[in-house]
Amino acid sequence: MSAADSSPTAGATPGAATLRALGGLLGSVWLGIVLLVLILLYSSIGSAVPAVRQHWLLEKTELEFFTWWPFTLLIGLLILNMSVVTVRRIPLNAVHAGVWLIHGGIVVLALGSVWYFGTKVEGDTPIFRRRLLIEMPGRAEPLTMLVRPGNRSAAENEQGAYTFEIADIQPEHRLGKGGHEPGQVYAVQVAVQAPDRRFIRRLFDGRPELTADVLPGEGPAGGVLGSPLADPDLRMSLVHDPQTHFYVMDSSALYTRPAGADHWLERPLRGLPHYHERIASREDVWLPAGEALPLRPIDLVVPPADDPRGDPAAADPLGDYEVRITGYLRYAFLREGWVGGGERPYPVCEVTLRVDGRGSRDFALAAFDPQARSAEGGQLVFEWVESEAELEGLMAAPPAVLTIRVPQSGLSLEVPAVPADPGNPESFTPVDGTDYAYRIRNVIENLVLRDRALAVAIVDVRAGERSFTRMVSATTEDTRDLDPDSHEVIETDPGIEMAYRPGVLARITLVGGPQPVGLNALYRGDGGEVTRHRLDIGRPAVVGAGVALTPRALHRHAVRVSRPAVVPRWQRDRDARRQFSMIRVEVSRGNWSESQWLAYNHYALPSEQYELAGRTRYQPVVILLPDGRTVELLYSRERRRLPAAVALESFALQTFQGGLIGATGNVRDYISRLRFAHQDGTWGEPVQMSSNRPASHGGLSFFQSSWDPPGPGSAGLNFTGAGVGSRHGVGVQLAGCCIAVSGMVYAFYVKPIVLLRRRRRGNESPAGTAGDGVADGPPSNPGNGDE
Repeated sequence: MSAADSSPTAGATPGAATLRALGGLLGSVWLGIVLLVLILLYSSIGSAVPAVRQHWLLEKTELEFFTWWPFTLLIGLLILNMSVVTVRRIPLNAVHAGVWLIHGGIVVLALGSVWYFGTKVEGDTPIFRRRLLIEMPGRAEPLTMLVRPGNRSAAENEQGAYTFEIADIQPEHRLGKGGHEPGQVYAVQVAVQAPDRRFIRRLFDGRPELTADVLPGEGPAGGVLGSPLADPDLRMSLVHDPQTHFYVMDSSALYTRPAGADHWLERPLRGLPHYHERIASREDVWLPAGEALPLRPIDLVVPPADDPRGDPAAADPLGDYEVRITGYLRYAFLREGWVGGGERPYPVCEVTLRVDGRGSRDFALAAFDPQARSAEGGQLVFEWVESEAELEGLMAAPPAVLTIRVPQSGLSLEVPAVPADPGNPESFTPVDGTDYAYRIRNVIENLVLRDRALAVAIVDVRAGERSFTRMVSATTEDTRDLDPDSHEVIETDPGIEMAYRPGVLARITLVGGPQPVGLNALYRGDGGEVTRHRLDIGRPAVVGAGVALTPRALHRHAVRVSRPAVVPRWQRDRDARRQFSMIRVEVSRGNWSESQWLAYNHYALPSEQYELAGRTRYQPVVILLPDGRTVELLYSRERRRLPAAVALESFALQTFQGGLIGATGNVRDYISRLRFAHQDGTWGEPVQMSSNRPASHGGLSFFQSSWDPPGPGSAGLNFTGAGVGSRHGVGVQLAGCCIAVSGMVYAFYVKPIVLLRRRRRGNESPAGTAGDGVADGPPSNPGNGDE
């Protein structure tokens, strides 16, 4: 028989040979080294170089990057390689037990980590403290409203109309007169406007026997009416406001419901970007100056939502419509502005005015709108002409004039109505032959006063030791004298009379028109002379001493539109996540379609009653369908149902003194007492959740993430923000670490003792024997992992 015939692979089938080759590869130490290097590089890039995973082609959060299939594949191959190498190359005996433990611990740790990250979920949910339940005679269903400062509600019965308003909340009200009775209670005052009277009902959480009414201006109802309740048939109570869902971090969802419905239907948005804008046209947004936004279209189909209640009447109102996401903005807000393309002439000029010492300001002036055609108190005006002849007529028009007359001396004079320098005390001009001196402080061509607009000159007047400010109008009956300090109207001084005749031209008059007129700036100097300056869009032009204009746009057929304004990158908060993002939703069916931009809402709140300024946003968008139905849309995060409804029993802010690096400061602990619902509808005992002590229920951990701080008109403490997360596999990870560490201890401390004893027994054995079978020299297998 030849050597080839006696080889291990002789006569083997191709499948068996492939399996042996695969086994040899998986049992290669070099493969393990390569896998370790790749895992190290992958982990380093994902953690230390976030720009790679945030690239617009990947758009991965850190959690998504480390649960992505390439990383899972690398970990799986490493586990398989380490298992094969250990079994095939390292004998299982007392000498190598430490290596087996180390490798086994690493495998267990890796499996636990795959379980942990594969099932990990993080989110949060707002839990409000109480809801007001109102039972009225003649109404089958009670009226409810969230206990939040300023919340209002209205209802009617056979007696008439009622309105209710949360007038005051005292989260830590002390019982008893002067607060001497021990204990605190959550107290709420509700202002009630009944058909026959107005009263305030005071409610104390958990103490319904203390409920009483107060009649404004009269006192407690018990002393006035002989009963503690002004309307005994009207019953009110404070009940829990349970939360049944939590919102998943770094997720997105579109919510829909028929207008007026009480619950949202969720459409998850899978594949929505995290970090980069996706638009098909720059005309859809207002771009920041100097920043170019790349065009990267997106067309994300949003499947219909399933109603978890199974109620056909509450099914997805857009179930038979096609819904797509056609735009995404990472950091933007809605802003109104002007664009061209209207059907009727409506000239609008957008311009930047820069005045030395006062900085720059942006204006949008509409020539045909008496309210919007001027700015800066009438000193900047936009006019539209159709020819050069009209423009020349404007330049030749008489200037504004202030007429001054002193009846006692018979003096009368006319002066140009040009504001003087208010910072110069010598800017007062004396009226010859009299005790009066004047200074034109300002000229306002469009002063809105009640239901009309006036052209006025504001003139400071001195008469010896006395001074006042006169608002001089083109009509005598509207002229007023004002106290220079309080600006209150005072008796008009009859010793001096003034009249104002407005001019056609303001200090700066922008004049636009068809070619060859173009866009011009007419500047009227202190002496009344007028100079003309031709303007080009985007180019600054100095039109007067210390005055420059930069026209940004000129629209002859302007229309006002609302678009998202993209925030410049240098102004963005890196930790804002999706807080300021927006999506463009397109709803279509057949030949009909409508697109709307939706701003991000951190929670899909049921109604505006839950909105707290600066903390929670409620900003749905309403669209009208071609069949006449109205539908609400809201952009938020995905939500998941909690194992059991959770309610907030109480919230406390604990402050105590503690040493902080040698200094003494206040240390705060935020303590929420939660109740979880049982299957029979009852509530369990309160469970405490604080900053460093999470609560657990149903396989989820609840920890303190936010709270309701005091603010204007509110003592706060009305809701708590509970972070919600899972921790599956943590025990397996810990077990893997313990196994690996025990293997290290064995390898470093026990193994040398075992080897030493074996060598001693080998030296004591008769010549030619091997003691217990272990040679005195190094192991014959170089790949035994004897590390």
